[in-house]
Amino acid sequence: MIDNFQLANKISFDYIVSVMEPSLILYGKYSNIPTCFVDSLFEFWNWEKDDIRQIENLKKSMDQEYEFDNWLSRYSKLSNHQQELLAYLFADEIFVQTAWQVKNRDFLNNKIKKVRPIVDTRFVAEESYERNSIIISLSGMNNPLISKEDNLQYIKFISKVINRTPLLKDALVTVSPQYLDEAKKIIENKVVSLTHTEFLKKLSHSHFVLAPMGLTTFFEALEYKTIFVPLPEYHHGHIWNWRKINKELGNLPKVLISEHCDILGGDINETLTALYKIYRSRDAEYDYYISKSANEISNYMEKENNNFFNVEMNSSINEYINDFVGNNNVQ
Repeated sequence: MIDNFQLANKISFDYIVSVMEPSLILYGKYSNIPTCFVDSLFEFWNWEKDDIRQIENLKKSMDQEYEFDNWLSRYSKLSNHQQELLAYLFADEIFVQTAWQVKNRDFLNNKIKKVRPIVDTRFVAEESYERNSIIISLSGMNNPLISKEDNLQYIKFISKVINRTPLLKDALVTVSPQYLDEAKKIIENKVVSLTHTEFLKKLSHSHFVLAPMGLTTFFEALEYKTIFVPLPEYHHGHIWNWRKINKELGNLPKVLISEHCDILGGDINETLTALYKIYRSRDAEYDYYISKSANEISNYMEKENNNFFNVEMNSSINEYINDFVGNNNVQ
């Protein structure tokens, strides 16, 4: 969010490119500056038909009102998903990373330009470089629907999975800066906080990367030819991604909590409540999920055809994306 619009107004801008920051699009619209919105989470947003109608009506009202303080006031009361939708409606150009079909997007067909996965490939290592390290990424834990306490419960759960997976005893664990101190007390492995550039450099020299089933890390692993191993889901989006990718590729380790109990409903909050009830518990069921996840990860990593499967996975997912691109006017 832009904190000082008066300061911004003292600077002359010819064009605004916003990477998933909706408030920049509002500023551009208000200041009559052309805008471009870039989104790598197009499939993630939960836009029901009622949301679309509500935000379309809000935009019409804001167009007539044109008082920026009121714009910000109304914007701040929206959910994260609704703020993103408002940016889509206001932006002049939109580029989205997409690989899956999702509902309630047809109204944007004439406005968005679909692109292949957005990945920074500057740090891809030489083919001859020996890869002998493992990195576990918990750096994407910034979901506004999940509390700090629940984030820590997830870290505790994953730490127990790591402890029961011998292959991970020397793995480097990365976390967001705000959880670094707490994570160091919870996880026995070396724990660090990395910038995105530092993470990609580590990724380029890693044999495996383990992370929740987010598309960003998954596509980065494909480009960097690092074997991706999914962790149990951190939020509802990871359930969707795992199921879609497993449907296309198969062979993913069955680490999802939701694969063993029916917690994926139509309501995001209900799904998260059910999921984190399990992560907060300390009963036999909790221990079962830890053991199940550790066994699935171990078996997956120990497969003799890991390198071969990684090549096959790269080929399969790229073939699928190319086909999706060709059939959906993706550029």
